[in-house]
Amino acid sequence: MKKLFLTLTAALTVLAVNADVKNAKPVFELNCNAGDFSLLRDISPNNSKIVIHNQDKLGWCDGPDGKALEFVAEYPDPYTPRACLEVPQPKNFDATKGFTMLVKFKTCKNFDYKKRYQFMHLAQGTDNITGFSIFFSWRTFQCRYGEKSKVAAHSNQSKVVFKADTWYEGAVVYDGKKMSVYINKELHGTEDKAQVPPINKRCKLYIGATSPTGAGYGCVGAISSIKLYQEVFTAEDIANLD
Repeated sequence: MKKLFLTLTAALTVLAVNADVKNAKPVFELNCNAGDFSLLRDISPNNSKIVIHNQDKLGWCDGPDGKALEFVAEYPDPYTPRACLEVPQPKNFDATKGFTMLVKFKTCKNFDYKKRYQFMHLAQGTDNITGFSIFFSWRTFQCRYGEKSKVAAHSNQSKVVFKADTWYEGAVVYDGKKMSVYINKELHGTEDKAQVPPINKRCKLYIGATSPTGAGYGCVGAISSIKLYQEVFTAEDIANLD
């Protein structure tokens, strides 16, 4: 009887965790499919204010869910002002406790494997960062993390060869101990003993660049949506996403 009770308890616990993830609400959600800059907003419960920088370097293109936000400018000089969205750090978000980030993105037509295309940045620094930064570089989708660090979890080149002008779904999951990267719902790579440090509350969340000015990196391509959750999704959760 005791064994049966423990088995039922474990099963109910798993169901509860799955139910929590299924009903999880993002702390930040950018749904950029309206084809209208005035409608760009955080539709999460936080409803954070979004500031658009260098809008002349932004446009719209056909995406999987409507008109997606397109970053159209090339950046031959790292000091060129960059198009990006600036958002306050989400309320009550604690990266050290674990998180899940989902992004639908399209590579640009002049796709260069050697360049860094920035998707999300919540960190101090651009190369040696304190926090976490999500981008594409050297044929891989990456999440750099740590304190004054260049360590990154990244996609597996043997599983996917990224092509120009193509849509992909990326996911990053940090559970407090390891960092995992997914492409098109498939687990690609995991870094064990990962540690994301506390992030300075004054740090802004940037979409499409490490910052709008100064030395850094920008995005060329398109983004259909970005979601950031405090919850830790499992591989099964990622596989079952709509």
